[in-house]
Amino acid sequence: MIAEAGSLEILDREGAEFSTRCLELARGAERGLILYPWNSAAKTLALRLSRDVPDARLRVHNSESHAEGNPPPASWDEVDAAILCSAPGDVAADLLQFLEYPALRLLVPQTNDRFRKDPLFIISIPKSGSHLAYRLAEVLGYAQGLVHEDFPRPGQWYAIEYTNTHTVARDFFVDTVRRSPYGNRHHAFTIAPALFIYRHPLDILVSEANYYHRDGKAAFAGYLSSLTLEQRVHRLLDDPWLLGSIRDRIGGFVPWLDFPNVIPISFEELVGPNGGGSRDVQLRLIWSLQLKLQVPGAPHDFADRVFDRDSPTFYQGRIGAWRSALSVEHLARFRALNQDFMSIFGYDLDSADSSLPRRAAEFRRRPLHVALPLLDDVPIALEHNYLDFNLVRYAGWIYAVPQPTGPAFNLARQEEERLRLLPRDRSLPALKHRLQLTSILWGGNTRLMSEDLCARLTGTARDGTLKSWAGTAARGLLRCAAWLLRAGRGS
Repeated sequence: MIAEAGSLEILDREGAEFSTRCLELARGAERGLILYPWNSAAKTLALRLSRDVPDARLRVHNSESHAEGNPPPASWDEVDAAILCSAPGDVAADLLQFLEYPALRLLVPQTNDRFRKDPLFIISIPKSGSHLAYRLAEVLGYAQGLVHEDFPRPGQWYAIEYTNTHTVARDFFVDTVRRSPYGNRHHAFTIAPALFIYRHPLDILVSEANYYHRDGKAAFAGYLSSLTLEQRVHRLLDDPWLLGSIRDRIGGFVPWLDFPNVIPISFEELVGPNGGGSRDVQLRLIWSLQLKLQVPGAPHDFADRVFDRDSPTFYQGRIGAWRSALSVEHLARFRALNQDFMSIFGYDLDSADSSLPRRAAEFRRRPLHVALPLLDDVPIALEHNYLDFNLVRYAGWIYAVPQPTGPAFNLARQEEERLRLLPRDRSLPALKHRLQLTSILWGGNTRLMSEDLCARLTGTARDGTLKSWAGTAARGLLRCAAWLLRAGRGS
């Protein structure tokens, strides 16, 4: 049983709060305090702690027992707390040392690459516990962003496409790539972490059969609404016409398991004792997420808040519901399917203890690798000839570039002073709205707006052009004022 006293603190190493917490941990660690790794920073800290807390039980980890001038060695489970003394570039890798020790009080220096400074994407197989994953992200501190924008905000969670977290890998990497500019390589998924929740396929099947036939719950509800529960299960097992087999529906998510920036988490680990799972397993999973995403807090506090019985799609929320819900005939038809997808996710029908997928520990221990932004300095045309402008993504902005500037105009070669002359925004819809409003100054003549902005940008504006613009702008403002007056009178 895990002692529920563990926590992760992330503080500025140079700040007074970090020093204060070091002293508090040294005083409160009855079994000992490990300084890791045993480097120059750890040695300096050990000298200060020994001076200010003479009875402090300072330790090094067993792996450094032969280091010069070190305190006595100990294992992680022999002490109460640890202070990470790593260099900033080593913090993420060194945090993985603590994956199996959620009862530790762990103090870590803050770095510039904390993943909480990035957005978080959520991917979920339908009926696998999607709202449980949303709730997890929110209790970890991520606000709901949901709809992915061109530059998603740090500290918010998003669906990869639209408002739907049920994104099949092939749809995103084949179909969307085919329709997107620049092969969709600028999508924020490539440089951000993602959570992917999966579940035992037969529990998914039972949840589907108890949910999809209800009015308003799925666009295809009518396809199942006239069937009994028994018949719905049979159709959902291997429907040849519309829904495909359960293998087809779940198999579309298999590729997400292999992406290094994706953290696979199983429903069985996350649901905890409220759903028939294990508190210890739940704490280990949440602790691993804290370490990988560098989220401060106590795993037991997060675990207490994550189970959401009030989810709008909640059916039963328990592990192994399929064992009592499915008939011998259902299971026979399921076994007739290719079982490769079961093996890939780590499930086994014949296992005596199938509460956890076999690969759960593998995924929990797997390091998180997120790529660095590579395309910030590459102008990417998102849309051509929108209101006589080309909409181009570049360096954290989306710019409206007047078409008259021609193909030789390169945003990457412009000074910031010139870039500021262009309409720009952080999202494509917001920029389009800005252009529509701004065109009022040109009497709604977007072509004239584009030409005048081009003239200002290139320094070729003539007096006549500016006078024409001033007259057009004045007329536009008068029209706008008249429209607002009529609207106010209700005419």
